[in-house]
Amino acid sequence: MNKAEIAESLFQEAKKLLDAGHSSEAVKKARTASDHLDNSDIGLFNLAGILFDAGGDTNSLALTMEAIEILEAIKESIPDQFMGNYHYNIGSGYSEAGKHEEGIGPGTKPSIAFAISHLDEALQYEPNAEIHSNLARALLIQGRCIEAFDEFSIALELDPQNHNALALRGSCLMGLYNWTSGHKGLLIGALHDKENALGLASSNIPSTKSYTESIENLRKRGITPHKTSTTNKTPVQQWIWQNRLGLSNCPICMDESPNAFDMYPLALKTNLPDKTPRSEEIIEIMNSLCRSYSTARWSLYKANTGSIEEEDQVITLRTSNETQHDIRIGLVMASISGFYSVLGQVAFGMNAYFKLGHKIERVNLERIWCHPDSKSNEVPKIKSEIHTELTKNPSSALSALHALTLSIDTAKGRYGFLRDLRNRIEHRIVIPSHTVKDSEYYSSVQCSELESAAFKLGRIAKAAIWYFGGAIHHNEVANLKTLKSKGIVPESGLGISVERV
Repeated sequence: MNKAEIAESLFQEAKKLLDAGHSSEAVKKARTASDHLDNSDIGLFNLAGILFDAGGDTNSLALTMEAIEILEAIKESIPDQFMGNYHYNIGSGYSEAGKHEEGIGPGTKPSIAFAISHLDEALQYEPNAEIHSNLARALLIQGRCIEAFDEFSIALELDPQNHNALALRGSCLMGLYNWTSGHKGLLIGALHDKENALGLASSNIPSTKSYTESIENLRKRGITPHKTSTTNKTPVQQWIWQNRLGLSNCPICMDESPNAFDMYPLALKTNLPDKTPRSEEIIEIMNSLCRSYSTARWSLYKANTGSIEEEDQVITLRTSNETQHDIRIGLVMASISGFYSVLGQVAFGMNAYFKLGHKIERVNLERIWCHPDSKSNEVPKIKSEIHTELTKNPSSALSALHALTLSIDTAKGRYGFLRDLRNRIEHRIVIPSHTVKDSEYYSSVQCSELESAAFKLGRIAKAAIWYFGGAIHHNEVANLKTLKSKGIVPESGLGISVERV
């Protein structure tokens, strides 16, 4: 046998050793195989895979980081047909490294941010259930329950028997419940997912034990199964939920009304005379965000369903048959700008609510995390560089919003693409076309890509509203506890008081 054949045989032996639980022997065998290839890129790529698996099996951060360093070093020489595997492997490696990192709030667990970036990029090459599920797990670690819920749902559409994804989707709903003032439907939905997962995992003893414990804890809190009929939903409502653009994300009630879905601190108001901002002002900020979001969503709905009467509105000149200038495509572009504007409004809301002191002209979702005197236009990545008002009372919701901002600012995959697309729409003439052909005078984008991007950006805007609302809720609860510790019992503000279960 030649060197390549010997190396391949050794790598196969290493994989068998891994499957048998002999991680140390597997690593030794893989290193020998790589040496036979004189540390070629292919050998290093395979060695990294073995190191990742062994690092996970033995909980060894050193092996995991060695594998990451190997892949980072050979990135430029990896053929295009292997780039999907490259991003998946290194993303999974960073996920494993994140298990060794601690901390709560913005600027913690930096490895998970890299994991999400690479796993999301891997989806651009091969969108399968395993990658969606692994991406969802990484998002869940960052507290990004809304995005994780959507990813687990997609994974389940591709693989309905994935009991782990189903159970973890239930965990997302339980996490979201902690950001509300008592929306019981979230826990009912979580129980539904956990029970179905238990039914699918009957032969997996460790999983069934974990699922059973979760189910028992939910039942002790008075949660019982309940199914709701969706037959009375209008075509618009069905479109909203099918495309994952429902703001509340509650799978039981599917209600858009903030009165029914109390994601804001309505039941825990502290309306004292000197309180700023007052509860009414908080609700006005949230209502404005909801309005901007629903307006962009309406534009996308009108474009997507074809329910447009444009005979008296179209203004076009004769041009190439490859380009599209009708109102439908204009509504898609308007929805992209509208969804992106929600992110800017969230930044203004943060500046006002947390009293961050930024000048109005410098407020955007990237700069809002910096100190007001910082000249940086980038999102700070570590806790010490983040505005102190955003780190002194950390919450999982605020951490999720910071992580989402980082994804948009620096990540690969959908987040980076959407950022670039929005900037092109804002700063250049964008020509929707059936075939991409850029010009020095304008930027060309395929029509199908444009509409797909609008849906993705809508889900990101939905998540940003949720995370901001959850951060406010956390802060209001903390304020209420402080007042009660001083013997002050504040009045109940707007809304109906909800008893949490």
